[in-house]
Amino acid sequence: MHPEIQIGDFVIKSYVLFNFVLSTAVSFGVMLWLSYALFKEKAKLWKIAILMIGGFISAVVIARLSHYLIFYKMYDLLGLSVVNTTASGYILFTALILNIPVIWVLSKLVGYSPLAVLDIAKTGNCFSIFIAKIGCFLDGCCIGTPTNLPWGVTFPGTTVAVHPVQLYESAYGLIAGIIFIYLLKKQKLPQGAVFLIFASTYSLVRLVMFYLRATPIGASYTEAAPFVFLALGFGFIMWLTNRLKLSEKY
Repeated sequence: MHPEIQIGDFVIKSYVLFNFVLSTAVSFGVMLWLSYALFKEKAKLWKIAILMIGGFISAVVIARLSHYLIFYKMYDLLGLSVVNTTASGYILFTALILNIPVIWVLSKLVGYSPLAVLDIAKTGNCFSIFIAKIGCFLDGCCIGTPTNLPWGVTFPGTTVAVHPVQLYESAYGLIAGIIFIYLLKKQKLPQGAVFLIFASTYSLVRLVMFYLRATPIGASYTEAAPFVFLALGFGFIMWLTNRLKLSEKY
Protein backbone atom coordinates (compact mmCIF):
# COMPACT_ATOMS: atom_id res chain seq x y z
CA MET A 1 0.00 0.00 0.00
CA HIS A 2 1.18 3.58 0.60
CA PRO A 3 1.92 4.17 4.30
CA GLU A 4 3.59 7.46 3.36
CA ILE A 5 2.62 10.06 0.78
CA GLN A 6 5.26 12.35 -0.69
CA ILE A 7 4.46 15.70 -2.29
CA GLY A 8 7.70 17.19 -3.51
CA ASP A 9 10.05 17.18 -0.53
CA PHE A 10 7.17 16.94 1.91
CA VAL A 11 6.41 13.47 3.33
CA ILE A 12 3.39 12.68 5.49
CA LYS A 13 2.03 9.40 6.84
CA SER A 14 -1.14 8.27 5.10
CA TYR A 15 -2.73 7.54 8.48
CA VAL A 16 -2.15 11.10 9.68
CA LEU A 17 -3.25 12.70 6.41
CA PHE A 18 -6.48 10.75 6.01
CA ASN A 19 -7.45 9.93 9.60
CA PHE A 20 -6.79 13.35 11.07
CA VAL A 21 -6.27 16.11 8.49
CA LEU A 22 -8.65 15.22 5.64
CA SER A 23 -11.33 13.44 7.66
CA THR A 24 -11.53 16.28 10.17
CA ALA A 25 -11.58 19.00 7.51
CA VAL A 26 -14.32 17.35 5.43
CA SER A 27 -16.38 16.38 8.48
CA PHE A 28 -16.20 19.92 9.88
CA GLY A 29 -17.13 21.34 6.47
CA VAL A 30 -20.22 19.14 6.21
CA MET A 31 -21.27 19.97 9.79
CA LEU A 32 -20.81 23.71 9.24
CA TRP A 33 -22.81 23.65 6.00
CA LEU A 34 -25.65 21.63 7.53
CA SER A 35 -25.72 23.81 10.65
CA TYR A 36 -26.35 26.94 8.62
CA ALA A 37 -28.81 25.12 6.33
CA LEU A 38 -30.91 23.74 9.20
CA PHE A 39 -30.54 26.30 11.99
CA LYS A 40 -30.75 29.25 9.56
CA GLU A 41 -30.87 32.53 11.53
CA LYS A 42 -30.16 30.67 14.78
CA ALA A 43 -26.80 29.49 13.44
CA LYS A 44 -23.94 31.24 15.23
CA LEU A 45 -20.35 30.47 14.27
CA TRP A 46 -19.03 30.57 17.84
CA LYS A 47 -21.66 28.09 19.01
CA ILE A 48 -20.98 25.75 16.11
CA ALA A 49 -17.22 26.03 16.78
CA ILE A 50 -17.70 25.03 20.43
CA LEU A 51 -19.70 21.98 19.39
CA MET A 52 -17.24 20.85 16.71
CA ILE A 53 -14.08 21.43 18.74
CA GLY A 54 -15.56 19.89 21.89
CA GLY A 55 -16.83 16.91 19.95
CA PHE A 56 -13.48 16.44 18.22
CA ILE A 57 -11.42 16.56 21.43
CA SER A 58 -13.74 14.17 23.24
CA ALA A 59 -13.70 11.78 20.27
CA VAL A 60 -9.88 11.69 20.15
CA VAL A 61 -9.62 11.07 23.90
CA ILE A 62 -12.27 8.34 23.86
CA ALA A 63 -10.76 6.71 20.76
CA ARG A 64 -7.34 6.48 22.43
CA LEU A 65 -8.58 5.31 25.83
CA SER A 66 -10.85 2.65 24.31
CA HIS A 67 -7.97 1.40 22.15
CA TYR A 68 -5.79 1.10 25.23
CA LEU A 69 -8.46 -0.73 27.25
CA ILE A 70 -9.08 -3.26 24.47
CA PHE A 71 -5.46 -3.70 23.36
CA TYR A 72 -3.67 -3.17 26.69
CA LYS A 73 -1.70 -6.41 26.26
CA MET A 74 -0.26 -5.08 23.01
CA TYR A 75 0.72 -1.85 24.77
CA ASP A 76 2.53 -3.89 27.43
CA LEU A 77 4.29 -6.03 24.82
CA LEU A 78 5.51 -3.00 22.89
CA GLY A 79 6.23 -0.87 25.94
CA LEU A 80 3.81 1.85 24.86
CA SER A 81 1.90 4.31 27.02
CA VAL A 82 -1.71 5.41 26.61
CA VAL A 83 -0.43 8.97 26.15
CA ASN A 84 2.03 7.91 23.47
CA THR A 85 1.89 10.49 20.69
CA THR A 86 2.17 8.03 17.79
CA ALA A 87 -0.49 8.62 15.16
CA SER A 88 -2.04 5.14 15.15
CA GLY A 89 -3.93 3.50 17.99
CA TYR A 90 -7.52 4.79 17.98
CA ILE A 91 -10.95 3.14 17.72
CA LEU A 92 -13.31 5.18 15.57
CA PHE A 93 -16.48 3.34 16.55
CA THR A 94 -16.20 3.99 20.28
CA ALA A 95 -15.24 7.61 19.61
CA LEU A 96 -18.33 8.31 17.51
CA ILE A 97 -20.74 6.49 19.81
CA LEU A 98 -19.41 7.26 23.29
CA ASN A 99 -18.90 10.99 22.70
CA ILE A 100 -22.67 11.40 22.30
CA PRO A 101 -23.15 12.52 25.96
CA VAL A 102 -20.49 15.21 25.43
CA ILE A 103 -22.28 16.54 22.35
CA TRP A 104 -25.58 16.44 24.22
CA VAL A 105 -24.24 18.54 27.12
CA LEU A 106 -22.50 21.03 24.81
CA SER A 107 -25.70 21.41 22.78
CA LYS A 108 -27.64 22.28 25.92
CA LEU A 109 -24.99 24.80 26.94
CA VAL A 110 -25.12 26.70 23.63
CA GLY A 111 -28.91 26.52 23.38
CA TYR A 112 -29.35 24.09 20.47
CA SER A 113 -31.53 21.00 20.30
CA PRO A 114 -29.26 18.04 21.19
CA LEU A 115 -31.10 15.74 18.79
CA ALA A 116 -30.71 18.19 15.91
CA VAL A 117 -27.02 18.63 16.69
CA LEU A 118 -26.52 14.86 16.83
CA ASP A 119 -28.19 14.52 13.42
CA ILE A 120 -25.71 17.01 11.98
CA ALA A 121 -22.71 15.63 13.86
CA LYS A 122 -23.26 12.02 12.88
CA THR A 123 -23.83 12.95 9.25
CA GLY A 124 -20.45 14.68 9.30
CA ASN A 125 -18.98 11.67 11.10
CA CYS A 126 -20.05 9.46 8.19
CA PHE A 127 -17.62 11.33 5.96
CA SER A 128 -14.94 10.95 8.65
CA ILE A 129 -15.48 7.19 8.43
CA PHE A 130 -15.33 7.33 4.64
CA ILE A 131 -11.98 9.15 4.55
CA ALA A 132 -10.36 7.74 7.70
CA LYS A 133 -10.82 4.14 6.62
CA ILE A 134 -9.08 4.89 3.33
CA GLY A 135 -6.17 6.04 5.48
CA CYS A 136 -6.26 2.73 7.35
CA PHE A 137 -6.23 0.86 4.03
CA LEU A 138 -3.23 2.82 2.73
CA ASP A 139 -1.42 2.36 6.04
CA GLY A 140 -2.09 -1.38 6.07
CA CYS A 141 -3.66 -1.42 9.52
CA CYS A 142 -7.00 -2.89 10.65
CA ILE A 143 -6.69 -5.69 8.08
CA GLY A 144 -9.30 -8.36 7.48
CA THR A 145 -9.33 -12.13 7.70
CA PRO A 146 -8.19 -14.35 4.80
CA THR A 147 -10.57 -14.68 1.86
CA ASN A 148 -10.77 -16.34 -1.56
CA LEU A 149 -13.10 -13.68 -2.94
CA PRO A 150 -11.87 -11.95 -6.11
CA TRP A 151 -11.58 -8.57 -4.38
CA GLY A 152 -9.34 -9.90 -1.62
CA VAL A 153 -6.24 -7.75 -1.06
CA THR A 154 -2.68 -8.93 -0.41
CA PHE A 155 -0.81 -6.33 1.63
CA PRO A 156 2.97 -5.81 1.26
CA GLY A 157 4.97 -8.29 3.33
CA THR A 158 2.16 -10.86 3.29
CA THR A 159 1.20 -13.69 0.96
CA VAL A 160 -2.46 -14.19 1.87
CA ALA A 161 -5.35 -12.23 0.40
CA VAL A 162 -7.63 -10.72 3.05
CA HIS A 163 -10.95 -8.91 3.21
CA PRO A 164 -10.44 -5.15 2.57
CA VAL A 165 -12.56 -4.40 5.64
CA GLN A 166 -11.29 -0.82 5.68
CA LEU A 167 -12.93 -0.22 2.29
CA TYR A 168 -16.13 -1.97 3.38
CA GLU A 169 -16.47 0.45 6.27
CA SER A 170 -15.40 3.37 4.09
CA ALA A 171 -18.19 2.56 1.64
CA TYR A 172 -20.71 2.56 4.49
CA GLY A 173 -19.56 6.03 5.52
CA LEU A 174 -19.94 7.49 2.03
CA ILE A 175 -23.33 5.90 1.29
CA ALA A 176 -24.78 6.70 4.72
CA GLY A 177 -23.47 10.27 4.61
CA ILE A 178 -25.10 10.98 1.23
CA ILE A 179 -28.41 9.46 2.37
CA PHE A 180 -28.37 11.42 5.64
CA ILE A 181 -27.73 14.71 3.83
CA TYR A 182 -30.69 13.98 1.56
CA LEU A 183 -32.94 13.17 4.56
CA LEU A 184 -31.88 16.29 6.47
CA LYS A 185 -32.35 18.56 3.47
CA LYS A 186 -35.86 17.17 2.94
CA GLN A 187 -36.64 18.02 6.60
CA LYS A 188 -39.48 15.53 6.85
CA LEU A 189 -38.09 13.42 9.69
CA PRO A 190 -38.25 14.31 13.40
CA GLN A 191 -35.09 15.59 15.03
CA GLY A 192 -32.93 12.68 16.11
CA ALA A 193 -34.11 10.28 13.42
CA VAL A 194 -30.90 10.48 11.39
CA PHE A 195 -28.84 10.02 14.54
CA LEU A 196 -30.96 6.99 15.41
CA ILE A 197 -30.37 5.44 11.99
CA PHE A 198 -26.64 6.09 12.25
CA ALA A 199 -26.30 4.63 15.75
CA SER A 200 -28.12 1.43 14.83
CA THR A 201 -26.70 0.85 11.34
CA TYR A 202 -23.10 1.66 12.29
CA SER A 203 -23.36 -0.68 15.26
CA LEU A 204 -24.56 -3.42 12.91
CA VAL A 205 -21.74 -2.68 10.48
CA ARG A 206 -19.21 -2.99 13.28
CA LEU A 207 -20.82 -6.27 14.30
CA VAL A 208 -20.20 -7.65 10.81
CA MET A 209 -16.68 -6.20 10.71
CA PHE A 210 -15.84 -8.00 13.95
CA TYR A 211 -16.09 -11.35 12.16
CA LEU A 212 -14.25 -10.17 9.05
CA ARG A 213 -11.42 -8.32 10.78
CA ALA A 214 -8.22 -9.98 12.02
CA THR A 215 -7.61 -9.67 15.75
CA PRO A 216 -4.16 -8.16 16.51
CA ILE A 217 -1.71 -9.86 18.85
CA GLY A 218 -2.42 -8.83 22.43
CA ALA A 219 -6.06 -7.92 21.84
CA SER A 220 -8.48 -8.64 24.63
CA TYR A 221 -11.63 -9.10 22.54
CA THR A 222 -14.23 -11.50 23.86
CA GLU A 223 -17.02 -13.29 22.08
CA ALA A 224 -19.46 -10.89 23.72
CA ALA A 225 -18.00 -7.79 22.05
CA PRO A 226 -20.08 -7.91 18.83
CA PHE A 227 -23.26 -8.24 20.80
CA VAL A 228 -22.36 -5.17 22.83
CA PHE A 229 -22.20 -3.24 19.55
CA LEU A 230 -25.56 -4.68 18.52
CA ALA A 231 -27.10 -3.86 21.90
CA LEU A 232 -25.93 -0.27 21.59
CA GLY A 233 -27.73 0.13 18.29
CA PHE A 234 -31.01 -1.35 19.45
CA GLY A 235 -30.70 0.43 22.78
CA PHE A 236 -30.72 3.74 20.93
CA ILE A 237 -33.71 2.57 18.90
CA MET A 238 -35.78 1.83 22.00
CA TRP A 239 -34.71 5.00 23.80
CA LEU A 240 -35.24 7.38 20.91
CA THR A 241 -38.43 5.85 19.54
CA ASN A 242 -40.44 7.31 22.41
CA ARG A 243 -38.61 10.65 22.24
CA LEU A 244 -39.12 11.03 18.49
CA LYS A 245 -42.88 10.81 18.91
CA LEU A 246 -42.76 14.09 20.80
CA SER A 247 -39.81 15.59 18.95
CA GLU A 248 -40.23 18.61 16.71
CA LYS A 249 -39.35 18.53 13.03
CA TYR A 250 -36.85 20.88 11.45
